[in-house]
Amino acid sequence: MERVKKCQMCRQEKTLQKFGGCKTCNECRRNLSVRRREIRKERRDAGWFIYALVDPNTNQFVYVGRSYYPKRRYAQHLNPNQAVSKSFKEWIIKLHKGDLKPPMVILEKVDESESENREMFWIQTLIAA
Repeated sequence: MERVKKCQMCRQEKTLQKFGGCKTCNECRRNLSVRRREIRKERRDAGWFIYALVDPNTNQFVYVGRSYYPKRRYAQHLNPNQAVSKSFKEWIIKLHKGDLKPPMVILEKVDESESENREMFWIQTLIAA
């Protein structure tokens, strides 16, 4: 059954399809998906951030990572269900109980091609030292 309604994405009157309760048209949905991929690629191409998480109790560096979207990655780190290891999860839960959050320190911004090497450098410098 076809329904002619105004698309929520482009605001044009279109015949909308039923898929997963979404009220946007297929064409706009595809365009949105393509645009999201383009935005992710633009972010990656704009540079990667090497960052560290600091224990607020000891001021020691606890974790070094890399991301092209550090704000989102930081939020993921704060969620114990997305922890990178069991010890990291326990550490985050302990901080949550004390109403604390580990500060994120941006160490540098690099090209994607050198991000892995720079991350390893910072792990060796700050964590393994």
